[in-house]
Amino acid sequence: MFPSLNHRVSFLNRSPQLLWTSYRAIVHFDFKSLLADPSQMEHSILHRKLNINLPNILDVYNKHIQIEKDILSLRHQKNLLAQDRQQDDTKKEKGRQLKQQVTELEKTSKEMEKELNTEAYRLPNLIHPQTPLGPESNANILREWAGNVDIDKTKNNDHVEIGKKHDLWDFESAANVTGRSFVYLKKEAALLEIALISWALQKLVKKGYTPILTPDLIHQSVFEGCGFQPRSEHTQVYSIADSDLCLVGTAEVSLAGLYSGKLLIKEQLPLKLVGFSHCFRAETGASGKNSRGLYRLHQFSKVEMFAFTHPHQSDEILQEFLAIEEEIIKELGLPYRVLEMPSEELGSPAYRKYDVEAWMPSRKGFGEITSCSNCTDYQSRRLNIRHREKVGKNVFVHTVNGTACAVPRILLSLIENFYDSETSSLTLPSALVPFF
Repeated sequence: MFPSLNHRVSFLNRSPQLLWTSYRAIVHFDFKSLLADPSQMEHSILHRKLNINLPNILDVYNKHIQIEKDILSLRHQKNLLAQDRQQDDTKKEKGRQLKQQVTELEKTSKEMEKELNTEAYRLPNLIHPQTPLGPESNANILREWAGNVDIDKTKNNDHVEIGKKHDLWDFESAANVTGRSFVYLKKEAALLEIALISWALQKLVKKGYTPILTPDLIHQSVFEGCGFQPRSEHTQVYSIADSDLCLVGTAEVSLAGLYSGKLLIKEQLPLKLVGFSHCFRAETGASGKNSRGLYRLHQFSKVEMFAFTHPHQSDEILQEFLAIEEEIIKELGLPYRVLEMPSEELGSPAYRKYDVEAWMPSRKGFGEITSCSNCTDYQSRRLNIRHREKVGKNVFVHTVNGTACAVPRILLSLIENFYDSETSSLTLPSALVPFF
């Protein structure tokens, strides 16, 4: 029973209706369309700088199709032979030979199907026509906002030193207990994290998003379905030994897996979620002055937006996510800029991606605090998530993800931009006051 409360709670009633459940780790890839026009995929592979031999994959696909045709032909011959009432030793031997041929070809077909599935996992999404091509330096700056900050007054603020002075965090003890790039948040910093999480969650719930607390451990197959390779050589993912479980680096993965293998109702789309999770990232190769302090941690908290949409809705939802990210940063008063990210920064899943960067005095420049991506049907084909378009026709949904609040970098930005060294005080944005 629920305890007696002074405040009555009305439960949210937005659970989607599901028609069936079926999930296997297999890519439902549209090889026919790829074979008809491979140019867009070739463009994507080239400009993401991926080492993928597309002609070889298509050659395997063509051979697989031919083998399937051969199997059907042999089965047809075998059936005709079985219908012949005048059987003799020659016909019986022919029947045994046809059966053996079918068995051998079926084995080859399964091996080729497994190879195709492995290769399909490696293929990236296509690239939006407006996405700039090339490395990170080719990103397009779409707009900037000055915020409510006196940049000259805060130009020497450094969150690491401010935190030491006021005992807001302890990197040294965390390094002894766990390792470098972990932190104990203390006192006001701990309360600010909780305030940021509560504020971001409530903001999204008021906009109609369903709140979800997600698992921190996910099966490797779900990571792969989202376009990540958790056990590759240069992975950023922590894996659990003697298990296929991995620690999530973002709630995107666990939210995407929520409806893996499920058929959604078209009328319930877009299905918009806001999830909270701890995030764990190995961050191999990341070091230097610009990665110090709170900017790059192995463990942090994050509020994530995620949506399952009709294919015609994903572009609109991506713009909605970006608008919400800008609204959040504006309400915090932080100077920021919006970037359209280039092809080499998309990863494999994203069709289009925006980053939002806030001004960080200690970096003497901007640093990423949020991003949002339209992954079209890239993840749903790997996780088998569809919606019923009409009777007899099920269509893969599109997925869109976006950061509502990555706590450490927001915390860093607030302290560096609003700390007054003369009074040793922090001006808290009015939006956070009710939650602090």
